[in-house]
Amino acid sequence: MKKTVKGLLVISAVVSGFLTAQTALAEPEIVMEEIAGIVTAVTLCTESDDCASMEVELCTIAANGSGAKAKTFIACTGETVTMYGLGPVDYWENYVVDADLGIIGVAYPAVGDYVTVAADYRDCEERYVAYSMDICDVDNNEDLVNCQTIVLRDEDGDVLWNQ
Repeated sequence: MKKTVKGLLVISAVVSGFLTAQTALAEPEIVMEEIAGIVTAVTLCTESDDCASMEVELCTIAANGSGAKAKTFIACTGETVTMYGLGPVDYWENYVVDADLGIIGVAYPAVGDYVTVAADYRDCEERYVAYSMDICDVDNNEDLVNCQTIVLRDEDGDVLWNQ
């Protein structure tokens, strides 16, 4: 009886250790954050497409007034965040916006564009990685115009430009 109980305890410890190791090796949960603001710098990268980045000054948009006379007001904090994983320019140029209408291509972010980015902060890399993004021009009235959307990663975080 003692050998059976001892054997069960050993098996239990082995199974418990295995399950703990599997949990530790599991992919971290992806938690999306929305980062919005004005692009202040763009860096293209030739080493790997994942190192292309942009700096974004954090901003909010509010309406000043109501109705037809409402004006958009962009308030920026002065704080910047660097967003990585923008992908290669040719992915953006060939991105299918609307296959039915034959609309292809999204303009790569440029300084002065207003962007809203769905991003994941990766603790192990200590950086934000973009999953999708809305890019808009800002007109003289601070209205957002010519907005386009691009998806850069699937729900698992895999880049779409290699698929």
